[in-house]
Amino acid sequence: MGKRFILLVLILLLIATPVIGEETFVDIQVLENIDAVEKISVVVEIEDPEDVNIDLNHIIDDFYVAEVNEGDLDELIEEAEEIRADQVLSVMLADTVPQINGTLVHPFTINGVNLTGTGQGVCVVDTGVNGTHEDLNGRVIAEHCFCDVTDYGSGGCCSDNTNENTVGKDDHSHGTHVAGIVGANGTSMLGVAPNVNLIAVKVTNASGSAFLSDITEGIDWCVTNADTYNISVITISLGGGGFYGYCDGSYGAAAAAINGAVGQNITVTIATGNYWSSYPHKIGTPACLQNATAVGAVDKSDVVYTTYQRNDITDLMAPGVSVVSLSHAGGISIKSGTSMATPHVAGVVAILNQYFEMSSQNPNVSDIQSVLNNTGFPVYDAVNDTTWGRVSLLNALNYFDVSAPEVGLVSPVNGVVSGNTSQIFTCNATDFGLSNITFRLWNSSGVIEFNKTENLTGIFNSSLFNVSSLGYDTFSWNCLVGDVNGNEGYASSNSTVQIISMFTTLNAPSNGSYTSSNRSTFNCTSQSDIAFELTNVTLNLWNSSALVYNSSMNITGVENTSTFNYNFSYEDSYSWNCFSFNNQTVSAWATANNSLVFDETKPSVTLVFPNMSNTSTAATAVYGFEYNVNDSNGISNCSLMLNQIVNETNSSISNLTVNHFFTKTLGPGGYNWTVNCTDVANNFNGTEVRNITITEPVAAPAGGEGGGGGGGGGGGGGSGGTSASVTYLIDFASEEEPIELNLYNDVIPVSSLNIEVNKELTNLKVKIEYLEEIELDDPEGEVYGYFTVDLTNFGDEDIDSGDITFKVDRDWIVDNDFGKEDIKLFRYVLDWEELEVEYTEKINSTYYYDSNTPGFSYFAIVAESEEEGEELVEDEESEYPSEEEEIVQIQDSELRDVVEDKRGYWQIYLILGAILLGTIGFLIWWKIKTSADRL
Repeated sequence: MGKRFILLVLILLLIATPVIGEETFVDIQVLENIDAVEKISVVVEIEDPEDVNIDLNHIIDDFYVAEVNEGDLDELIEEAEEIRADQVLSVMLADTVPQINGTLVHPFTINGVNLTGTGQGVCVVDTGVNGTHEDLNGRVIAEHCFCDVTDYGSGGCCSDNTNENTVGKDDHSHGTHVAGIVGANGTSMLGVAPNVNLIAVKVTNASGSAFLSDITEGIDWCVTNADTYNISVITISLGGGGFYGYCDGSYGAAAAAINGAVGQNITVTIATGNYWSSYPHKIGTPACLQNATAVGAVDKSDVVYTTYQRNDITDLMAPGVSVVSLSHAGGISIKSGTSMATPHVAGVVAILNQYFEMSSQNPNVSDIQSVLNNTGFPVYDAVNDTTWGRVSLLNALNYFDVSAPEVGLVSPVNGVVSGNTSQIFTCNATDFGLSNITFRLWNSSGVIEFNKTENLTGIFNSSLFNVSSLGYDTFSWNCLVGDVNGNEGYASSNSTVQIISMFTTLNAPSNGSYTSSNRSTFNCTSQSDIAFELTNVTLNLWNSSALVYNSSMNITGVENTSTFNYNFSYEDSYSWNCFSFNNQTVSAWATANNSLVFDETKPSVTLVFPNMSNTSTAATAVYGFEYNVNDSNGISNCSLMLNQIVNETNSSISNLTVNHFFTKTLGPGGYNWTVNCTDVANNFNGTEVRNITITEPVAAPAGGEGGGGGGGGGGGGGSGGTSASVTYLIDFASEEEPIELNLYNDVIPVSSLNIEVNKELTNLKVKIEYLEEIELDDPEGEVYGYFTVDLTNFGDEDIDSGDITFKVDRDWIVDNDFGKEDIKLFRYVLDWEELEVEYTEKINSTYYYDSNTPGFSYFAIVAESEEEGEELVEDEESEYPSEEEEIVQIQDSELRDVVEDKRGYWQIYLILGAILLGTIGFLIWWKIKTSADRL
């Protein structure tokens, strides 16, 4: 019976165990980083977001973004279809469009039109394109499909299971990624040619495979429709097999299609392939066709990616590793491969063709390819002993440049009237390669009064020309700019500036003034040429949002100083200016407004330490008179008053978010003290008066220790100056009155110590001492310094906890290659024990930290770096098929991982437990019943 019972239980358990067959796709970056940080940002595809107890922010369709920890990730894996790392991206292809100088070119204009591929058509022969993607903005202007490869051996693989139709929607992801590199233009990113038109030709099935015959038909369709859509580039990121040399003899139909495209001056860019290990020194089909522009890949450091295919018939290189582009499901994704390099070249050629049309040039495909190689950044491949050009859009445009530089006259603005006989003239110039600039200034008679030439470099320049001692006249000016190809040009029209002897000067209040008086006097001077008499002047006064006052008065003569009075009704920031007229209705403001702040609120000043009636027993005592001051505009100065006399003044208070203090060494006697502060508007305020009594002890304590403090603690430490130790005498402490000590000592790396006691204690002593070295083994890490805290008349058993604020010099941390988060605090109890440490703030060049200790002894401040995490490794995806050689596949690899669906584990365990208990109960009942029947 026992054996049959065990066998039956095992069978039931096997029957009850569920088969988990569904899969949740999780980005490998998520899995590798989830333990490294507290939370990470992920993009989640989930059909029923209400099934998880996690904050999800909707993006589009079934896609959401969330901040998750490890526990949240487990919950999401149970319900989501896909989880990917949310990439931090700027509005461009990160590192790749700038790498080929694309972002430098986009701002260039020819006849007011930017060089972004406008009007050009690029045919993307691939897996299709998601034309509704938010970052393509409906710029997929035509679609077509040629597809005979099927996943099941029958029918076609176009959208209606036919061999051909007019729908080029992406059912894989590859084609949309390629199209985004060519011409994305949205909120997520910009492609190489962000205003290009895209034509989607789908030739693969959903697995990414295609017949070469379908690719051939796709090329031919693009050529046939080239005039309709102004197609100047066809890009193909598909390939298979490998050839050392040209393969036209093996693939006549495909060669004929590409030859037809090139015959109509259409560039056909094709990926060389990703599988060097299988095809060393070979490139794939159809990149091996002679008239194709075969493109290999470099990484973001312009190093040839050695696992990808290339050989002597490879034409160009472009970025192809970890390229950010569009996902067919919306948003973005990262892929690697020669598939990604190829559309970079397609976008470059599209912009070149736009420029050719605008500048009436017509180079052929071979010319463009040769210039791209010769002007590109040289990359050397030791394996093939070959140097290729990594395409540079800017360098290629500079080679073909026949346009005059764009010139802008910035300042003074055209038609300005000024009384200043010294003027600074500013010209901007833009070109693919600047060479020189000449500034010219004419008077009203056409005589050149200023002519100066300077050399230029780069693609943009803003040049300043300072001209002084101008007469009273109307002047015209312009800048002539030349480039490295000998093209030169002026701005489209001259600008003028009229210099007259009419101007206004603001006298008082001076710019940046503050006042606490509600009545202010404004004074300005008006001046006109001797031939023109002044007529009137107007004061204008603005607050922070609007004009609040203006007043005019008549004036005469050629120079007049005018005074206006105004009563402020509320505090605010104001600006003012005077506007002067002469009898020729020529007017002049002062060159700039003056600012003025009306502030009648006194600063807020609060005393912090010592306490109200502080006593100390010491020969001398060092006190840090700590106070806090706040004001809406700023503090002019604060003074320490000792016995009603100004003892010290601080006139450099800028940071009002921290406490300030005066440090004084006082001898025996009685003192009253207060702090008075004056703000920048001359408002004055003082604090209450506090008292200090210092009684000289009958005999000084041994070891040079001073005393001080009662209740909350007082200062001490030596006979004056800065000491390596301080001693505090505390008359009384309890749970309600803990020990609170503040140190003002440059040597000891402790700034405050608070001790929570668990009983009433009297006549206590606390000594804090800095030690350069100790006779103990060092803790792990680099030691910054040691200190001790010694307790007299009480011990660790009398305290609940101690809070230590310590400080570390920033220069020490930087000089030793540490970060501020690497600082640790150790306490010695039989061995070194690490305490919890929290970084709190930086003041000047010092970092401050808080720590809590259960007791006191030796302490060590140590720096120790955390171990660095392992780098992410990209997994190459996609292999060439081993069937027919003329089946070609996508040339890319994608970063991702697959994990099992953990849905419903805890429910399964409950069900298994219930079944097991039920089975045992049933068998026990059945055995009892059987035994009873036998009786």
